[in-house]
Amino acid sequence: INLANAEVENFEEEILRFREEVRLQKKGLPKAEAENVKWEGIYLKAVEAGDEQGQEEAARRLKVSDGKLSSLTNLIKENETVIAQLEAQKVSLKDGLSTAEVLKERLAAQKTSAELRQKAITRGANAAAGMTVLKELENEVERAEARAEALEEVQGKEVALEEKYGVTDTSHDERLAALRARLNKS
Repeated sequence: INLANAEVENFEEEILRFREEVRLQKKGLPKAEAENVKWEGIYLKAVEAGDEQGQEEAARRLKVSDGKLSSLTNLIKENETVIAQLEAQKVSLKDGLSTAEVLKERLAAQKTSAELRQKAITRGANAAAGMTVLKELENEVERAEARAEALEEVQGKEVALEEKYGVTDTSHDERLAALRARLNKS
C-alpha cells in the first residue's frame, strides 16, 4: 500500500510536469502563429511585387514557421493525451489502493476473528479436558462401587456359609471392612 501511495504521488508529479509544459507551449503558440502570419504576409507581398528571390526566401521561412507551428500544436495535443492517460492511470491506482486498503482492513478483521476463535477453541479444549477428567473420576467411582458391591456379594456368600457351617473366625470380616474403607476413601 505504501508503494502504491508513492506511485500515486509520482503520477501526480508527472502530471504536474506535463501540465506545466503544456502551459508553456500554449504561451508560445501565439508567437508561433504570429510568425507564421508574418511570413505568409511577406510571401504574398513578394508575389505581388514579382520578387522571385523574396518569394523563395519568404516561402522557405513560411515553411519553417509553419513546421514550428504544426510541431508545437501536435506537441500540445500529444502532451494533453499523455496527461489524460496519466490521470486515468492515477484514478486506476487510487481505486486499486482503495481496494487494497479495504482488503487490508478485512484481513485484519479476519485475523482478529481467527484469534478469537482460537482462544474459544483452546478454552473449549481446556473445558473438555476438565470434563474428561471429571468423567474419568466418575468412571473410577463407578468401578469402585461395583467392586464394593461385588465384595459385599462375596462376603454375603461367605457369611451365609459361616452361619450354615458354624465357622466363627471374623478375620475375613475385618479385612473386608478395611478394603471397603479404603475404597470409600477413593
